[in-house]
Amino acid sequence: HSNRANRAQLMAFFDLVTFGGLVAGFGAAFLALHAFGVADAVVLAVGGLGVTVSVVMVQFLVQETPFTPDLQRGTIDLLHTVLRNKDIQRLLPVYIPVVALYGYVLTFTDNLLGAGTGGPGKTNLLLIVVASLGIPLGLSLAVSGRLSDRARLRRPFMALGLACFGGLAILLALATGAGSPDLQQLVSRWPLIVVLAAGAGTFPPAALAYLGDIVEHAVTGTTFGIYSIIFGSGLIVGPVLGGALTQALGPIAFAVIALGLIGISGTGVLFIREPLKTPRTAVAPESPIPPETR
Repeated sequence: HSNRANRAQLMAFFDLVTFGGLVAGFGAAFLALHAFGVADAVVLAVGGLGVTVSVVMVQFLVQETPFTPDLQRGTIDLLHTVLRNKDIQRLLPVYIPVVALYGYVLTFTDNLLGAGTGGPGKTNLLLIVVASLGIPLGLSLAVSGRLSDRARLRRPFMALGLACFGGLAILLALATGAGSPDLQQLVSRWPLIVVLAAGAGTFPPAALAYLGDIVEHAVTGTTFGIYSIIFGSGLIVGPVLGGALTQALGPIAFAVIALGLIGISGTGVLFIREPLKTPRTAVAPESPIPPETR
């Protein structure tokens, strides 16, 4: 179970599973479509079947955590409680710009896979770029979560991750020409990609752990539901923002926009507090449990 001593490590595990799923999904679909000539509909059907299997596994294998819900509070009341939390309000300017950039990077990854279909030479370049991104990012997720918990700090890891993630997004944008990534240019900069990817991996575990640190257990579900809305919206806005602006205005213009977004997020980090060193923001007390439910 999650607690303040291991929360970032558990969030890092969650991020690693998510990251691994994205890599496996992109890679498998890419091979199926381009190497084996599988129809689009078949690939989508297999993906849908995988989701169905996951739902069944969750239903029968995942156990509920011990928790007595607050029977007297409705959804609107829970939303008001979360959104009135000053820590949540200070965190929104940090999350929203980053998620928008994250959506752009996902779109770039899709274009990157398409750029590697020009023969064995292109494929080798693609493997170098993917390894330069994926390996240090995965290692950083695992290591930084533990370091964050041991140091009982979130803000420094979030700040480092923001700076490196912004730099990585700008680097990828500058290597995009005519809607397609320049693999040769990216390969020539692989040491810089390794450093930036490793630094970017420090943000997700600390940021998600921070979200768990600042709310009471009674509103955890509502809080992470709001986070999911922000995350999903960013995945929609990010590709439109990054892809459209890069094509319409050029990579330099997007680099300026990315710097602005990271600047907003970085400024937001300056105003959030370290929850592990101070008590969590109080929420309305839970209602007594009716005798018949005890």
